[in-house]
Amino acid sequence: MSINITWPEKAKNGYGQIRLTFELVQSKIDSEHLEKYKSIMNTISIFLESKLEIHNVSKFDRIGKQKAWRVRITNKESATVLVNYFDNFPIFSSKYMNYQDWRKAYDILIIRKEHLGKNKLNIYNNVKYLKDNMNKKRFLFNWDHLDNFYKQ
Repeated sequence: MSINITWPEKAKNGYGQIRLTFELVQSKIDSEHLEKYKSIMNTISIFLESKLEIHNVSKFDRIGKQKAWRVRITNKESATVLVNYFDNFPIFSSKYMNYQDWRKAYDILIIRKEHLGKNKLNIYNNVKYLKDNMNKKRFLFNWDHLDNFYKQ
């Protein structure tokens, strides 16, 4: 999950842009095993109303680039499907915290449409703060969500 931001002064049209992205990538070194993942990745892409692509992924080892299946969403409809899924079936890892930040940005942009109001710079800064604490930049971890993970 990621949040991409183009600041207004850097955008060609003078308006900034914030894009919520979700990307699921499945790679394997050999093409035989990669092909076995096509069916499940295609099912996920259909569920997310997205398309399945073959993609070259760089690895930080001696293998170099390898082929991978990729499902990527960037539109409001697919983001809503994703939110409905992860709100009902939470992620069981530190990715949960990334999802929570991504979800806050989703609420700001998609549900409340705050970026269309007068305080655009405040909205950009709020979303940038969420972005700057996601993934590898996260330094605060809260595992409280795991307390009730197995309870029904």
